[in-house]
Amino acid sequence: MTTQLPDVGKLRVTLMTGVKTLAQIRHRLEAIGATIEQAEKAHRERHAGLYDQQEELRVMLDRTERQVRQGAVEVFEMTGDLNPVEDVSIITSTEYEYNADIAKTWVMDQGFGGALTLKKGEFDKLCRSAAQPDFVRATEVHKARISRDLRDWLDPEETDGTD
Repeated sequence: MTTQLPDVGKLRVTLMTGVKTLAQIRHRLEAIGATIEQAEKAHRERHAGLYDQQEELRVMLDRTERQVRQGAVEVFEMTGDLNPVEDVSIITSTEYEYNADIAKTWVMDQGFGGALTLKKGEFDKLCRSAAQPDFVRATEVHKARISRDLRDWLDPEETDGTD
């Protein structure tokens, strides 16, 4: 039993039809993309004031969050209270400072594998679990965490009814 090979001419016609369809789809996609781009530009121009306000609020938010975090850490350092105010808590972690080249040599000398690269996270774990090498300086760090949901802090007239 012989298997017939498809006619190359028919395959080429099918291929040409596919390429034409591909060209049409790409063209439509580019046209729609251009229309969307123009609409977005017009929208941004029409609402430039809102976008400016949004950027100003983002700057204010960043600055205020930094101030709240700093204040919370200060209260914690004075009182030891891990929840200086409602919806703000303190987390404590240890950060390790060391010279990466010295650490890599130490890791290889201790027989912890033929590390060609030193991964900070892995070395930090090693510092937590084993006797800390002399060249490592451990520092306890306190950071404030602020709840994402602060709606309870808003006065009723400050809400827009989306609660």
